Amino acid sequence: ACVPVHGTRAYMSQPHAQNIIPLIEAQEYISKAYWHPTHLGIRHDLMTRKFWHTQGKNLQDHYSHVLRLPRAHQEGAWLTVPDKNEVAEVVIARSARYHGRFPWKRVWRAVKSKAVFIGTKAEHQDFVKEVGDVPHYETKTLLDVAKVIAGCRLFVGNQSCPRAIAEGLKVPVVVETGAPNDTMFDRPDAWYSNGKLDFWCEALGAYERDKQEHLTVSARPTVRHAVLCGPRNRRR
Repeated sequence: ACVPVHGTRAYMSQPHAQNIIPLIEAQEYISKAYWHPTHLGIRHDLMTRKFWHTQGKNLQDHYSHVLRLPRAHQEGAWLTVPDKNEVAEVVIARSARYHGRFPWKRVWRAVKSKAVFIGTKAEHQDFVKEVGDVPHYETKTLLDVAKVIAGCRLFVGNQSCPRAIAEGLKVPVVVETGAPNDTMFDRPDAWYSNGKLDFWCEALGAYERDKQEHLTVSARPTVRHAVLCGPRNRRR
């Protein structure tokens, strides 16, 4: 059940829940999701969110600990979509919170010709003003967001809802980390701004200039180009 919880940044209203439920119900391991005006079952509120930010853990690690479950595999997807929406090779998202040191200008110059931005109109306007212009692709529900991300070769964004969806789908990601830094997953095709992004930016720039390989969006699952093969970021 999706219930209203006071004290959180986003009040779980019924309209808010209706935006999330299509993605939840698209998962084969969930039979039904619905909004309820009272609390049911386990509450994942802020009281359970006081955990090991300084120990390099992510939210998945935390909830596994709280529920006394084995630590989940860092490379295993937990989200699927019924069909992909191959809008663009690169999908960008950047919310108003969780900003850090990140070479946004370099990344934008490298991918702007084959990227779209997903998020609210205000977020898109802020991105255009602070970084540069990129087309805005509007989505109605989080399932629509997930379909667009599933259809891309690379997701670039900060710690946000689209970033969480990209992790659930396990698409290649480049992440602008903020504070607390609690979304790091140790997998080969994930890069974080507290790691070495220079190699990635240079490789992507060379790819854009030379156009040595012309890969379709659908080729991403089987073809690994240098643009998606950067240094592995391990938590210390």
